[in-house]
This record gives sequence, C-alpha cells and structure tokens, in this order.
Amino acid sequence: VPLTVSNEIRRVALVTGANRGLGEAIARGLVARGMEVVIGSRLLAAGEATAAALGKRAWAVSLDVTSAASVAAAIDLIGQRTGRLDVLVNNAAAHPDFGVAPSTVGDADLQTALDTNLIGPWRMCRAVIEPMRQQHYGRIVNAKHHTRLTALLDRGGYEEVALGGEADVAARYLAPP
Repeated sequence: VPLTVSNEIRRVALVTGANRGLGEAIARGLVARGMEVVIGSRLLAAGEATAAALGKRAWAVSLDVTSAASVAAAIDLIGQRTGRLDVLVNNAAAHPDFGVAPSTVGDADLQTALDTNLIGPWRMCRAVIEPMRQQHYGRIVNAKHHTRLTALLDRGGYEEVALGGEADVAARYLAPP
C-alpha cells in the first residue's frame, strides 16, 4: 500500500553519538522532517538533555557502540517503545589521535578508534538489518569522521575504506530481490 497522508507511518530514526555536534545537528534535521528520533549516547543524561531540547519527537537511549550488550539493549528498547526502526545514522566517533603527533598514538588509542569508528558501525548495522528487512524498509547512513591519523594512513584512511566496504555489503543484503 503506498503511503499517503492518511496512512503515513511515522518513521523512527536512531542517531548514534547524537548528544552533541554533528549527531545533534542530524537529529535536529530529522525531527524537523517529522521523524521520531532516538538520541543514542554513551552518557544518557547528555542524550536526555539533547532530546529535551529537540522536543517531543525525540528521546534518548543509553548506547555505547563498542559494547554488543549495549547495542542489543538499545535496539530492544527502541523495538519495545516504537515497534520499528527505519533509519540508522552511524555517527558515534572516537578521535584519540586528534591534536597529537601520530608517533604518540598508542595501540590502546588505535584500538579505541577502530572499536568505535569501524567495528561499532558494523555492530549497529548487524543489529538492525534483519528488522529492517522484515519491515521492508530501512536506511543506514554512515557519517564520515576525519582524524589526523586516518588522513595520515594512505590519505584515504583505514576506517573510511573499511566502513565503505561494510556499507556496500549491507546495501546488497538489504536490496530487494
């Protein structure tokens, strides 16, 4: 059944890392377009403050993309509360290398960047792909975040190249037969 004014479904979007910056701006834009927006934030109080500023169409969920348990809990809560998730915006990012000499970035900082900027978006995609397929609708957007380290490594960035590949795989899987 085509969507019309009388039977339009209110779309639900989750924006990770949406308690400030680019994520907050994306969430604000989605709310302005009439979507219900879930503010994903590691710091729930910060997410709730952003949601309150955006109005009644926004609410917050505790979400740490580096934790499979946190992702599962957030997706479960969204499902319980709305019954659907139509749009995922992978925006959460970690930049432990920002403003420091690349030679000083240690393995732990590199791992933090990979866990947040590469594995986190994949973990989020994996959590929402099947529900989106079942409802025959879904959009996944991966925000790009450039850091000094990713710009240094072969000018394209390991995260950007790998995340682009992840997005291609997810798009092919979600495409109608």
